[in-house]
Amino acid sequence: MLTRIIGMVSVICLGCAPPAAFGGGPDLPVLAGPQVVMLAAARHVSLKISLPNGRFISGDSIPVSALFRNHGRRPLILPLAAPPPSVFNKIMVRWADGKPAPRTADSPRPGRLYSAGIVAMPVAPGHSCRWGRVPINSYADVSMPGKYFCTLVAGRIKSNRLGFQVVTPVLRVANGVTPLVIAGAGPAVWSAVNKNMQIAVRQQVTAQGKRLRSVQVFFRNAAGTPIRVRLCGNVLADFGSLQVRGPDGVNGDELIKKPQPHWIPIPNRMMTALTAYGKWLAEHPPKKTKWHSYALKPGVIYEYTIPVNIGCRYDLSRWGMAGVYHVRLRLGRKGAWSRWTKFVISPD
Repeated sequence: MLTRIIGMVSVICLGCAPPAAFGGGPDLPVLAGPQVVMLAAARHVSLKISLPNGRFISGDSIPVSALFRNHGRRPLILPLAAPPPSVFNKIMVRWADGKPAPRTADSPRPGRLYSAGIVAMPVAPGHSCRWGRVPINSYADVSMPGKYFCTLVAGRIKSNRLGFQVVTPVLRVANGVTPLVIAGAGPAVWSAVNKNMQIAVRQQVTAQGKRLRSVQVFFRNAAGTPIRVRLCGNVLADFGSLQVRGPDGVNGDELIKKPQPHWIPIPNRMMTALTAYGKWLAEHPPKKTKWHSYALKPGVIYEYTIPVNIGCRYDLSRWGMAGVYHVRLRLGRKGAWSRWTKFVISPD
């Protein structure tokens, strides 16, 4: 194993070892600078990008994998444990008609190829190395259903053109299926009672524990007798308002004068911006809905059968595509509001 600091890049091992092999010690030999080529100046390198599949639901994470292959005669220095902007100076996402996809509200912009303290490794001549995943939806708003194409550029190296399809999320129940089913148990936090009704939301989680970008909605009859709720089976109509706040963080500092002057951080309480698809949905509310009345028994918890997709309607890319947001929604236009509920976005 070889280790050396070239500029501000920590280089570890010759070949392509997994990240778990990172390490080194003071007695390891030194890799001379002229013996390697940096990614920014590399010419004889190919870059191939791929996806696990070509079809995604609006709001899903779209993680592009990148495979570098060194066709030159010297080891290629490839940044490994670094954010995508430190590796790919251009991340281009376009519609099928060639128009660029809009940016996300606060996406990181690709810039210099290297930054201080990142971990890199030499890729030996004739060898390949897969570079993690690039969260495309962190750089472009791909919420609108349609066909997209993306291309990555690292220095002078340009990848293949990769296409993928974004499809409309499920927003209504199928014909003949009730929008309410009896649930075994609901969330622990319920809203205040409004017209004998309580409502609660919970982030949807898979059997493997993966957090999805959608929430499940629950109802509870808080009266001693049956009550009725009016639903149409379309989430855009059944829940008159949906609000997302965050991510948690700090928006500067403020000066407190008592008991003595001191500065304290200002928590972020900003409302999250809508995506392009979220704006479109707001401008095109559902029409010609058929409302039905459903009886709720006292003490029984009911689950709404369609998850409410948060990622397709709200831009969850702020501050690096990971963090804690807060979500609440309201039944109808005058019904109960759910309480603010934690909504966690895991790193892509």
